[in-house]
Amino acid sequence: MADLPRTAAAARLLPAAGGNAAVARLCERVARLLLVPSVQLSLLTDVEIVAGGAGLPEGSIGSEGPLDVSLCAAAAAFGGPLVISDAKDDARVADLPPIASGAVGAYLGVPLTVGGGAAVGALCVFDDSARPWSDHDVALLEQLAGAVIAELELSALSVDYEASRLLWDLASDATGLGSFDWDLRTDRVSMDERLQTLFGYAPGELVPHITAAFSRIHPEDRPTVDAAIAAAVEAVGDYRAEFRVNLPGGQQRWLVVRGRAVPSTSGPSVQLLGTAYDITEVRTGRDQAAHLRATMATGFLSVDGQWVVTHLNAAGERAVGMTAQELVGRELWEAFPDLEGLEFGLQCKGAAATGEPVEFESYYPHVDSWYEVRAVPAPDGMALYLLDITARRADRQRAEAATTLLELVATVSSGLATAALETDAAVAALARLVVPALADWCLVSLVDDDGSLRHVGCWHVDPDLLPAVEAFAAHCLEDVEQPAAVHRARRSRQPVITAHGAMALALDVLQSPAAIAAITQLAPESSVVLPLVAHHTVLGVLTLCRGAARPLMSNEEITTAGEVAARAGLALDNARLYAEQRSLAEGLQRLVLADPPESNHGEIAVRYVPAAELAAVGGDWFDAFCQPDGATTLVIGDVVGHDTAAAAAMVEVRGLLRGIAWHTGSGPAEVLRGVDAAIEGLQVATTATAIVARLEQTPSERERGATRLRWSNAGHPPPMAIDADGNVVILPGSEVDLLLGFEPRTSRIQSEITLDQGATVLLYTDGLIEHRGEDLDTGLARLRDTLRELANLPLDKLCDELLLRMKPAADDDVAFIAVRLPAQHQPVHSHDDNAPTGDTVERTLPNDTRGSARSGP
Repeated sequence: MADLPRTAAAARLLPAAGGNAAVARLCERVARLLLVPSVQLSLLTDVEIVAGGAGLPEGSIGSEGPLDVSLCAAAAAFGGPLVISDAKDDARVADLPPIASGAVGAYLGVPLTVGGGAAVGALCVFDDSARPWSDHDVALLEQLAGAVIAELELSALSVDYEASRLLWDLASDATGLGSFDWDLRTDRVSMDERLQTLFGYAPGELVPHITAAFSRIHPEDRPTVDAAIAAAVEAVGDYRAEFRVNLPGGQQRWLVVRGRAVPSTSGPSVQLLGTAYDITEVRTGRDQAAHLRATMATGFLSVDGQWVVTHLNAAGERAVGMTAQELVGRELWEAFPDLEGLEFGLQCKGAAATGEPVEFESYYPHVDSWYEVRAVPAPDGMALYLLDITARRADRQRAEAATTLLELVATVSSGLATAALETDAAVAALARLVVPALADWCLVSLVDDDGSLRHVGCWHVDPDLLPAVEAFAAHCLEDVEQPAAVHRARRSRQPVITAHGAMALALDVLQSPAAIAAITQLAPESSVVLPLVAHHTVLGVLTLCRGAARPLMSNEEITTAGEVAARAGLALDNARLYAEQRSLAEGLQRLVLADPPESNHGEIAVRYVPAAELAAVGGDWFDAFCQPDGATTLVIGDVVGHDTAAAAAMVEVRGLLRGIAWHTGSGPAEVLRGVDAAIEGLQVATTATAIVARLEQTPSERERGATRLRWSNAGHPPPMAIDADGNVVILPGSEVDLLLGFEPRTSRIQSEITLDQGATVLLYTDGLIEHRGEDLDTGLARLRDTLRELANLPLDKLCDELLLRMKPAADDDVAFIAVRLPAQHQPVHSHDDNAPTGDTVERTLPNDTRGSARSGP
């Protein structure tokens, strides 16, 4: 990096960068276009010099640093774009201080090169956190780097030009000019040593004749020189010429000659006196600047104070649609009268009035292109830089369109996922989602079980035409003589695309006068009909139509429509499969939830409500049966899970419990212990909560009208009892043991109370009391209060009202079983139980039944 030509080239640009407002604006534009917090322009001599930037810490611009720790030096040495998405993990730069300190997390830099390919610096953008850089980002930074180096070159040339002019003025003031005396009569010329040197002669070398000096003038410049001399001699006036001199060594030198013709006493010119000086550096700089303006990709147009065009480069010619020969010398507004009142004219005149540069984007219909315009006022006019951004705007519009289409697919997917099992309604709503993004109007149709099509949704971008779409949907399938597009799409399982004449094709197959009137009013020009397919089965059809004012859907839009159709088809298939599974599970569940038997111990009522469609059928069940000894056994349970597997497991556990209870005639705790053992022994892979309760009477209890209730609880919500006076209590002593299926050798505690006739006992599943965001005690208290209000109702009416008032959550099954003993208004007696498994000890029910929600150990 330390070669002298390169460092000299970089040093030459330093004065052009310092305080350069155009460079600062370019850096700010880089930050806006690439959405980065920091931009840095570095020039590299024997050190790194921060020459410009945007978003840098205060004091950064103008600072210097060593090259060996510079990211920009690394970018310049890399020879191309240095792309670093995650700096800390990039071995090329991870050890550099900006990375190690955490100041730079992602970096993108491109070298700044001058003629000959020398890298004099780098333009870079960076972020304090990792981020990806797209190919578009790299290309855009390279394009802007070209604009930066062009601005630096122009400014440097201007500085060089001004320096050369100053030197010339100093030389002129000090009379350091070559002089000549030309005798027009003899053509002999006398040159001083300085002029001889300028023409390539050795000091003191004899130049006997003017033709010898003229022979060294560049042949292309001779006509101009000869004409200027002839004019001066004829007018006996001043002479001025600017020409190239071919030196003996093959080099060229530019000279400016000023002189005056001297008349004889009789009047005609006889002598030409003058001076000459070297303008090679000035002319070279001027030519380079002109060449740069002529060849740079950015259009350049300059006007004077009267808006007369003074210069137009090649890129500018493409921008304005005229050649320099056609435009230079004309007033800008006279050449382009339509621009004066548009954004272009308003912005340019505003900049001229304020003296401040402006930047804006503008469309030029005469060349059908978009340009980014930078108008820079000057004391003697204005410079306009015109950058063609048509392709960039098209890329941006394509990206925005692609983003819109992706958002549409995401919205559709989200809507179908949110709707879950109410998929028919969600698919019907597709019509509103795809209009107007994909079509002017739309129909959504589903295939019914009998194979016929049923339109479930439609929409039109114009609300006034929605009735026409609805009328078309209602009648378009009536008496169709030949296959329409929807039928072809259904049969082929492929999109059917009509590029032109969609209405004419529809009129060929429609028979219904109402459908013909509707399609004539809708006037579709193009259409795309897509089948809604899942597992090779067509479940519906999506019809997208556009009018003549809108072109046929692009390939990208058709692909997006295909994605939408695929997602809708999958959602429909999932809903169909789930409905079958749900029907199977619900049917299986209802099959085993038979009506309760008649019991000598009282009236029994049961209720079961499956989960709503958004959830799934679960494993809730109830049961009631008489054991051989005449006791009535009540069961409530809930198998873990919500699907057909849970329903099947429920059937299995229910069957085990019934069989064990009937065969053994045992009490509740012993029955649950038997079920635990059977689950382990038969390898039934499930767990469940359950309560087994047994109503029984001895002869003496029957005489007294009393009934004993014994129960055992395996992880289930506690039972509740209502006495004949309407008092409600969560049954005390309801010990809650482990769920069934966890530990086959667990002890099961059994509780017991004595109920007088007229009492009601309720066993229920958690779906009755659980609400989202509530704890168990809140749900139990709400159930207890509701039962207190309903206590005097007949048992069936009590059960119906209980469901209405408790409003169980829709995402879980609800089951409960209630038993009411024959009515006698006597208080409920209770017994306490704290004995080992299977043993029963009486408990006493608290007098205040409105007390604690739980009682017992």
